[in-house]
Order: sequence, then C-alpha cells, then structure tokens
Amino acid sequence: MNGETVKELLEEHFGKPRYSLTVGDDGEQDGWIYYCILPQEKQIAAVRDLLNLNHTVDGIGKLPELRQSIPEKGDAGQEEPQCVLFRETDGHWTALFHKITEVHYHRTRGNKIAASLITDVNPYVILSDRDGDFCGFWRKIKTRKRVPYNERPGLSYWMNKAMLTNKRFRGFAADFFFSAAAEEERYILKDVARTIMNCGCFLPPISFEELVEFRTPAELVRSFQEDDTELSVDFNKVDLNVGYVMVSLAARVDRRDWKIISRFDVQAVTPYITLKTFYDGFSAEEFVKRFYAKKLASTEYEDDAFIYAGDYVEMCIAAGDKFRIGYSLNALIRAHDDLVLRIRMETDKEELSRPLLAVPSKFDELERAIKDGGSDEFERIRTTERLLEEGERQHNCVFSRREQVRRDAASIYHWKHGGEDYTVQFIITEKGAYCVNEVRARFNRPITEEHLNDLKKLLKGISTVDDGVDMELARLGDAEPFPPFIFDDDQFELPF
Repeated sequence: MNGETVKELLEEHFGKPRYSLTVGDDGEQDGWIYYCILPQEKQIAAVRDLLNLNHTVDGIGKLPELRQSIPEKGDAGQEEPQCVLFRETDGHWTALFHKITEVHYHRTRGNKIAASLITDVNPYVILSDRDGDFCGFWRKIKTRKRVPYNERPGLSYWMNKAMLTNKRFRGFAADFFFSAAAEEERYILKDVARTIMNCGCFLPPISFEELVEFRTPAELVRSFQEDDTELSVDFNKVDLNVGYVMVSLAARVDRRDWKIISRFDVQAVTPYITLKTFYDGFSAEEFVKRFYAKKLASTEYEDDAFIYAGDYVEMCIAAGDKFRIGYSLNALIRAHDDLVLRIRMETDKEELSRPLLAVPSKFDELERAIKDGGSDEFERIRTTERLLEEGERQHNCVFSRREQVRRDAASIYHWKHGGEDYTVQFIITEKGAYCVNEVRARFNRPITEEHLNDLKKLLKGISTVDDGVDMELARLGDAEPFPPFIFDDDQFELPF
C-alpha cells in the first residue's frame, strides 16, 4: 500500500491534514502530519481566546499550568476524540493511532496562550509498510489456551478490539483492505473488508500469507471444515466470520441441529463475539453457553441460564457428546440431568483418585478466614470422591465443576444451615476478592431469602457480597483468576 493512498484514507476518516496539534496553528512541519477530528475544537479555541483577552502579557507569564480533560466519548453519537500521526521517511510510511486525552493551555513564544492537544502515551494501533504482516494488521497472537508455543495465527487481539470498539478506525481498516485488494489484485481482501464492515472484526485463525492464497470465500471457509461436516451452504454468499463460525460449530454440534447453524447470518453471530473471543479464539463451547443464555431469556430460569448451559456444555465435553443447540428449556434440563447420572455411573476409580485441590491454592486464605470466623457450618470439599458424593447427596451437577476446581478457578463448600444443606461455589473476581458464584439447596432449589441473609452475615468481613456485580464475569468459569463477592452493595473485601 503506497503512502499517498494511505493519506487519502486518513483524510477521509480522520479529517484534513495539519502540521501541529496546537489548535488553530499549523506551526512548522516536523516530519509528522496529523489527522484529527475533535468535536470540541471550537469550544477549546473559545477558552484559549478568553484567556488571552483577560490577561496581560505579564499576567500570562504568571498563569499556572492549565489542563482540561477531554471526555472519553465526544458529543452524543460521536466517536471519542482521536488523531493519527503520519510520517514518510526514506520512501516508507508509518501511522500511529492515538486517543486524545486532554488540552494543555500554555504560554507561547509570542506571549500568548495556546491550546495544544495531548494524546495518550501509547498508540492503540501502529501501521507501517515496513511491517511484513500486512502493514501491522496481523500479529502472532498469544493465547491462554494450551496450544504449541501459546500462539495462533490470525488478526491480532488489539487490532480486532480497535475495529470493534472504534467506528472511525473500523471504517478506515475496511477501506484499507478494499484499496489493498485493488492495488495488489488479491480479491479475497475485499471479502475481509466486507467482513470488517459487517462484524467489526475478523475471526478466522489464518496467517496473511495463507489468506491471500485463497481466491474465494468458500475456499477459505472450507479450509477450516472437517471432512464429515459438509453443510448445505453456499459459503461464497456468506460473511467470512459467519462461515467460519458455521463450520467450527458443525464439528462440535449434533448433526440434528445443523439446519439451525445453516441459517445463521451476521445478526445471529455477532452477539456472541466478545473481547474474550479475540484473545482465545472462537470457541464452540463459549458460543453454545451464550446462545442458550440468550435463548432462555425471559424464562423462569433466565438468571441461571448461563450457568445451566455452562454445566451442560462441560458435561458434554466430559462425556464425549456433541452439543445440541435446538433444545427447549425443559429439554435442556432433561439433557443436563441425564448427563449428571451418566457421568456418575461412568466415573471410574482412577478419576476418583485424582487430586482435586491445587497446592497451594488461591482459596486457602478463604478457608482460613472461614475457620477463624468461628463457623463450623462450612466444609471445604477437598477430594474428587467427596465432590462426587456431594453431587449425589444434593442431586446437582457440582461434580462437573471438578476441572474448574483443579484449575484453581473455583472452590466448592458444603454448608449445613438451619436444617438445610447447600452446595456453595466460590470464585475470585476481577478485583481480587472472593465471590459466591452460586448457592444451591438439594435438587437445585434456590437459597431462601432468610438463609441468604444469614450467609451474608456469616461471610461479612471475609469478602465482597454484591448482587449482580461482576456476575457476567463470575459465570464465565474462566481458567484465569477473577478477582470480590456477590450480594448487596456492602463491600467486605479480603485481600490475599
């Protein structure tokens, strides 16, 4: 991509070029060209003029440093203020994409007050024709999944995040691919551009070198298709992200539900794309969990839909079953309960002898705090055999959580209180405190309001208990530790 084309695209999406970030003054060219659209520019100039009008030269010299913060978002419906620094040297170009954070009102050589725009320290995207990975769009992606060298090919996390969350950059990126397709006669890049426009991201895990070898969308999508998962879909007429999601799901979803998959479009797929998807790659497991959570909204199990679906998915994996996505609420519950019984019956002695708790565990401090609090109602479940027994005694699927406990992402307790037996799951929230993620009485009955209040009192001083706060994170069941707790707005944080 040549520099002149890039400058034209920058001007189209980020405004006319200027040679200074000082409002109203291009100044002297220092090698950088700035492209900047700032909705508040007229107001900033008015403040600058007012300062100059009301201060003498002597007074200006005595003014303290004045800085004005710029909101993260502009006026209603506008993007956050941002600018691009562009430079051409030795026949090559570089573009740095920054967000504007504040205005600095300062004295100039002419003893006047000037208003200069200040950007964040680090650009959110760097592009350059010196970068062999298509000017910097492609990067090796580090992931939390256990893949060779902890990397996978594809569009980088930060690039996908910038396109999804920044409408102006997304438009620039799509036009960049359109222009590159015409210049380099690699027409698959037009399909990438359309995908970015439609979805705000590009999901297929493929290197740029491999990508440009494909001539049609269908060829690209079918490269991810397993031999026995032929869908009746014309992939040349389907968005690349949608096609990739279709074939990825077909490999994991029961054939009886392929008709549902074959009807997917952009609107059906994009609600399930999250920043987590960009980090770890597309996951059929996460998709099915979120698919059911949305499908079961407005039912009596709405609050528990993600957890129910998550348990179902985990048990399918443990049993070697393919997922169903066409279940009604009652059918999902029946499938869930059937899997619970089957897994219990098929669990062998070798599995029961496997260790359950990590040593040391991030939840050891929680156990000590509960004991120091003087309560003898809590029993931490410490072995795989005891976890199986808890599920059988309580008639629930807590045994399916054993891998989360082994990864030290959860801790399970039995709580005997007021004549009732409860299974309690703790996690760690993003901010580093313990969190009650789920509480169930026997047969998956919810905790009573009276006992919920008792639980709050027992745990007061141990962690944060806050209804709904970070609940979405709490339900992800991710291997990474989340860090406080979940009831009302009282904060009882226990650092560790």
